[in-house]
Amino acid sequence: MTNNAPTFIKDIATCAICLDYYKDPRLLPCSHTYCYNCINQLTKRNQFSCPLNDDTIINAEAISKLPMNRTAKDMAEFLSSMTQDYANLKCGNCTTNLCTYWCEKCDNYLCVACSDNIHSQKILQSHVVVPANQKPSSNVCSDHPDEKLKLWCVTCETLVCRDCLLFRHKDHVYTSLQDIAQETKLKIKSSLQPIRENLEKTASKTHRTIEEQHQNYEATTLEIDETFKQLYKSLGSRKMKLMEQLNEYRAKEKSLLEKYQGDINEQLKAIQAREALVQQIFNNNDNIQIMKMRKTLVDYDQTIDQQYQRIEQGCTFSKASFNIGIDLKQTIDEYGTIKTEDIILNPNGIQPKRSYISLNLSRPSVTNSTYQYEVQRGRGYLFQMQKPLKIRSVQLEASIHGQVVAYVVNNTGSVIKKESFISNDTTMKWTTIPIIAELNTGYSILVWSPNTTGQFSYQEGDNNFRAVDQVCSIESKHADISHDLSIGEQLKLLQNSYSIRMIIDIEQ
Repeated sequence: MTNNAPTFIKDIATCAICLDYYKDPRLLPCSHTYCYNCINQLTKRNQFSCPLNDDTIINAEAISKLPMNRTAKDMAEFLSSMTQDYANLKCGNCTTNLCTYWCEKCDNYLCVACSDNIHSQKILQSHVVVPANQKPSSNVCSDHPDEKLKLWCVTCETLVCRDCLLFRHKDHVYTSLQDIAQETKLKIKSSLQPIRENLEKTASKTHRTIEEQHQNYEATTLEIDETFKQLYKSLGSRKMKLMEQLNEYRAKEKSLLEKYQGDINEQLKAIQAREALVQQIFNNNDNIQIMKMRKTLVDYDQTIDQQYQRIEQGCTFSKASFNIGIDLKQTIDEYGTIKTEDIILNPNGIQPKRSYISLNLSRPSVTNSTYQYEVQRGRGYLFQMQKPLKIRSVQLEASIHGQVVAYVVNNTGSVIKKESFISNDTTMKWTTIPIIAELNTGYSILVWSPNTTGQFSYQEGDNNFRAVDQVCSIESKHADISHDLSIGEQLKLLQNSYSIRMIIDIEQ
């Protein structure tokens, strides 16, 4: 598998299992491609798992039904044709030395010595000699071996010789091989240019978005960190304030209780002093003295009783406790949220993701037909609506080869929005033209192409309005368009019985 093709081209045509060019490549639902035999060889327990670990599993009975990857097959065959081993190929003249060149006129592989010797003759010096591995494809007509393929039959799209034009391809449109090859080169070279440009723009946008996302997440991380730092600070400040309040209450209540304790102690001392005095009087056994002290002792008892009554009333104080007031743990556990918003990044830019629905404007249950693009005419629909609609894209069933333009026309016939799409796919299929605009009642959507090498799908109908859904009705219209219109140009809408197959994607 050795040739001069760049590595990334070889990778496209190389099986990741056998590491050789594809042989009968089959396309998996996950879009990966492998050789048919390689898939069978790796099938275990009647199942094949994609080696690239994308969770794709194919049942053994479904392997033979996997579609062939035609692009990979053609690429592999092309690269294989370039891999002929010239290292051991002998010179066709001397049959001794290894070949180095190929001469088309001599129709032979030649070594350096033989090529120099043969082409040293003046009559043979005009021969074109190329390296052996650059031998051009055979240009001999398979139907007329004496003739070379120098023409291209436009009608049949195949290579032909001059004799072919006299028989099988008589009266067919043809052109020279050189002209068609040059035209094909230009088309092939430019066919992917719009996609390449869009991909390069998208790659640049994606790179910027990755950087912006990184910066956004860094900023969000700092915001969370700073918020909780402030919370810690606020909690610390609140803690200090609560502790100060608690200490104030503590000192106040301690003072109250200590004063009450002091009053009790004073009462106890007074009672103890009275009891000691009475005991001493009683010990003297002097009744006269007892009676002389009677009033003093009674008054003293009344004083003690009055003081006790105050103590008996008790001491009112406050008992402190810490009251959160809310479930702080739950509040902290649920404090803050990470909010996300879905964003769409595509070649058109970055925009919020929204819900869309598809509105099929095609006539239901009507046989489809195809019609050649008309360079001088655009076709579409006039809208009558109960409320405005915001469209995101227009889908057209067509075989597009070149440019197709979608126009939004307001109720005065002025073009207010346009978008174009370029493709070289000639398969009849639904093609999406991204276009963002607001549709009001009386507005129209028309599609037009400057090319005639394509067709659009349509259905026969009438010129009457028909309901598409509960809020939207449409009428088929066409307009004469001789060139790609600019914003602000005027159009005159005309009645049209053709209902082209169209779907518009609108925001819900």
